[in-house]
Amino acid sequence: MPAHPWHIKPTFTLQEAYSIMTETLQVHGSVEQSISDDEREQFWKSHIESWSPSGLSQAEYCRRNDLNIPRFRYWKHRFRKENLPLDFVQIPSVPVKSTRLFQHTGNPSLRIIMNSEFTIEVQDDFSPVVLEKVILTLKGM
Repeated sequence: MPAHPWHIKPTFTLQEAYSIMTETLQVHGSVEQSISDDEREQFWKSHIESWSPSGLSQAEYCRRNDLNIPRFRYWKHRFRKENLPLDFVQIPSVPVKSTRLFQHTGNPSLRIIMNSEFTIEVQDDFSPVVLEKVILTLKGM
């Protein structure tokens, strides 16, 4: 089998794997792990914010700025997750069976039509106080 400079070794020792991982974490010649978490986060945030309006693909932006593409994608995903609202709770919708507030059981004793917009049907056992409040509310609309 010919020896190629790009020949990939199928297995790595733990030390070799660590060395490869450290090399992929390099940012502009310095190991990313040597900077503080806040500095690292700020570094990637500034690049994500600069990339967004640039019109460049992620890969092209990373090539032009000598950035590790998988790390760029990781941080982009992380910032997107952090920006989601935490207080959002989805409430399932419940179908409405009727648009009427009350169902009458027979012919109304009284029907009041207001300005051709509202119709109030009143049964024999209606409450005059409630009827008055309903009429005043409708007049105020």
